[in-house]
Amino acid sequence: MKNKEQLIAEARAYFLGRDGYEKSNCAQAVANTFVKELHLDGIDLGAFRNYGGGRAPNGECGALYAAKTVMEKTGRQDKVGELEAYFGAQAGSLTCREIRASGKLSCAGCVETAAAYLCDRIENEK
Repeated sequence: MKNKEQLIAEARAYFLGRDGYEKSNCAQAVANTFVKELHLDGIDLGAFRNYGGGRAPNGECGALYAAKTVMEKTGRQDKVGELEAYFGAQAGSLTCREIRASGKLSCAGCVETAAAYLCDRIENEK
């Protein structure tokens, strides 16, 4: 498995469309990175194209939505509340609109925050 810095950099590269990665929205960036890294089956990566820009369910941040999906698909659904608390503390909210309004984190920062949490959780549970 790639290390934490590599995975965060990959998610950011997807989001920004750099280093040979196709430009993606926040949800796609997190999903593409971790679904491929963890070899998760049964996740339609194409569906995440619909969850950027505040279009995830309930206006949730797309990066957070993708991270929650990865948590659920890896049997860590009991840790979703912990993810939400961590993400909310970093971003100031769980919804895209409120995060953008506060300016506490950029969209790229949300991608990095979600990726960092997933890395920490996956690494700690090996």
